[in-house]
Amino acid sequence: MEYNFYQQSISFLLSLLLGIVLWLFYEILKSIRIMFNIKKVLLILIDLLFMIVSSIATYLFALAFLNGSVRVFIVFGISLSFFITHFTIGKYFDKLLIKLIYVFKKFFNKIINLFKKIIKKLLKILYNVLYNMFEKICKFVSFFKNVFKLHNLNKKGNKYGKQKERDWQSTE
Repeated sequence: MEYNFYQQSISFLLSLLLGIVLWLFYEILKSIRIMFNIKKVLLILIDLLFMIVSSIATYLFALAFLNGSVRVFIVFGISLSFFITHFTIGKYFDKLLIKLIYVFKKFFNKIINLFKKIIKKLLKILYNVLYNMFEKICKFVSFFKNVFKLHNLNKKGNKYGKQKERDWQSTE
């Protein structure tokens, strides 16, 4: 199917916008890598994710505007806008991103420290409550243990139990 110049130029201009959107997606993934200090294996998986998303986005773009035929000028427009934004705006964006990540980490660390203090206090209270409950349970168990010891001694014939009963019977 033939496309006129107007359809091809509109598709090319929109592919430039898609390249910028893919660049923003790449920057989001890059910020995640920087923030969480990701290791090599996960870094490879993130790069694969970017490649898969980019290829699916390119195909869906071609499907929407060119009836599924991926043209060279579409791929060129996406690549061109991606690299232009990466090497121009991207340098300033990286500096801004590093500052934002620093502020985010500082804020996140304050929140984590606050939660650590709260959890530490709650655990201390819980420890005291459980310790007191354990002490009471131990006293309760030891009381019944002593009661059962006396009961068992009575059954065995100690001087307070059956022996006295036998002595009482023999005196009658």
